[in-house]
Amino acid sequence: SMFRFAAAFLVSFMLCTAPVQAAGFEQTFKEAQAAYKTGKYADAARLFVQTADLLKKAKETAKAQMVLGNAAIAYMQAEDYASAVTIYENLLSNQKILLKSYKNLVICHSHLEQHALKIQTLERMMQALPKLPKAEISNVYAQMGDAYRALEIYAPASAAYDKAAHLLPQDA
Repeated sequence: SMFRFAAAFLVSFMLCTAPVQAAGFEQTFKEAQAAYKTGKYADAARLFVQTADLLKKAKETAKAQMVLGNAAIAYMQAEDYASAVTIYENLLSNQKILLKSYKNLVICHSHLEQHALKIQTLERMMQALPKLPKAEISNVYAQMGDAYRALEIYAPASAAYDKAAHLLPQDA
């Protein structure tokens, strides 16, 4: 499933920061977790955003950004990709660049059929993360090829697929 890494990120994040030790946000965070676990993703997203706002007011910026990541994942699960895009763009501009944020942003653009924005995001990801492993770069080019093909722009699609293939290990 496309959401496997997103859900894994959500769970690992929650395990790391479950004891949010401040009045106000702990209860909201627990409500958000409960909503997510019961499949009420839109409610979970809203509650994660509220938690992030409370954390920002308490000058807990890093924790606020992590909780916003959860909100974006909940929006993705609710298939509200436009709201997820807004959060990921915000996270990418305010935070140490995260590969997961870029990958999830690419998924959102795919679901919204925003192929040109998907290509632009993949290009931004490679500029921001120049030390990606070859397999990851190959995957980026393959996704670019898919996006160009969806736009019916075949020469760049072919070139992207060629780059993807050349980065894969050559089996005999």
